[in-house]
Amino acid sequence: MRKSFDQIIVSSNTPFQRGGVVTVKDALGSGPLAGIYSALQVCTSEYLYVTACDMPFISLEYIERLKALLRDGDADAVVVQREDGFLEPFNAFYKKTCAPAMRQNLAAGEYKIATLLKKMRLCIADGYSEDAFFNINYSADLEAAQRRSAAGP
Repeated sequence: MRKSFDQIIVSSNTPFQRGGVVTVKDALGSGPLAGIYSALQVCTSEYLYVTACDMPFISLEYIERLKALLRDGDADAVVVQREDGFLEPFNAFYKKTCAPAMRQNLAAGEYKIATLLKKMRLCIADGYSEDAFFNINYSADLEAAQRRSAAGP
């Protein structure tokens, strides 16, 4: 991530200290939306790139492609849409100006990022890849990730 970003922020219910990493505790409520909101509060750039800690196959090429979309438009967020229409809330960029809408949703007890995305001006990126959105939720997922890593690109 350091190759693409000057600032690395980790949002966690149990903040920790690591060299050169800013950690923040979820400020309002809990869950991914609260984490994104909290990170936006300390983010020093106009946009925040968001990924989940259980997504091991981050592609710097993919990140740079999304950054190019940011430069070409004025979207509140850049997200990828799957073939089934689902908007992926991770491996996405959010503009700092999204924070008030996030705060409003959190205060109302609405924690679904999908609900927030319906209120925003979105840039929908193409090129959904299961690899980019692969996440580890179960032991079998971890084993699959280890096999893929051992096999190489």
